[in-house]
Amino acid sequence: MSAPLALEAASFGDRELDDLIFSWRRVSDPKLRRIALELLRSMAS
Repeated sequence: MSAPLALEAASFGDRELDDLIFSWRRVSDPKLRRIALELLRSMAS
């Protein structure tokens, strides 16, 4: 699931988005992962 997000970030070229994805990969709590994913999707759109 993280690979498509990484590709998405690369297409945007946004350093902050890259940092968020890197942090998101380290989140182990499923609830927090879901929140982080929603945040990334809202930022990318």
